[in-house]
Amino acid sequence: MLDQHLASMRRRDPRYVAHEYLNEDWHPLMFAEIADEMAQAKCTFIGSTGLSNNIESVSVPAAFAPLLAEARDLYLKETLRDIACAQSLRKDLYRRGVTRLLPGEHRELFDALSIVGAGMPIEDEITFPTPTGSVVGQPEIYRPLLAMLESGPVSAKEALNSKELAGRPEADTMIAFAMLVAGGYALPRLPQGASPSARQTAQALQFGDRGK
Repeated sequence: MLDQHLASMRRRDPRYVAHEYLNEDWHPLMFAEIADEMAQAKCTFIGSTGLSNNIESVSVPAAFAPLLAEARDLYLKETLRDIACAQSLRKDLYRRGVTRLLPGEHRELFDALSIVGAGMPIEDEITFPTPTGSVVGQPEIYRPLLAMLESGPVSAKEALNSKELAGRPEADTMIAFAMLVAGGYALPRLPQGASPSARQTAQALQFGDRGK
């Protein structure tokens, strides 16, 4: 990975390399150092912006997963995750004033979550990029969901109650929703009553790269 990183740097504009690495304030930081600084501002780590990074079954090598599962300290757990994936750049979310949801509240919010299809062509295999490489989605889960998305938005509650997924563990559907968004197959749908500014921001994020 280091060889690949150095090779990538050699292909970049020298001005970028100088800006990125040759300033006096550049130095690598571990997760614990950033989390400590954010804690001083009363901000709590809530997860990675890369949705698949938050799913342990695909975010670390399988042989490493038991060790990660044993870690009870957040700082240790996230440091182990970085080591397992040789991760050089984190993209984390912190929030000020975090209040943990009760199980019922979490379920209510998930039931109301809706996604819409992004129009990505479906190949023979449904694949997702992850920190450990490309993984193939289980067709018995993802093909029914993608078929439902062809007809319009799908809420988590509708997916959980569908005849194709009703008998499966609910965690499968929760993970599938996250992976479909992470893989570019779907996008979250704004809830009813979202403000005009939120809708404008969402449209800019959704269509910015398409020139619309």
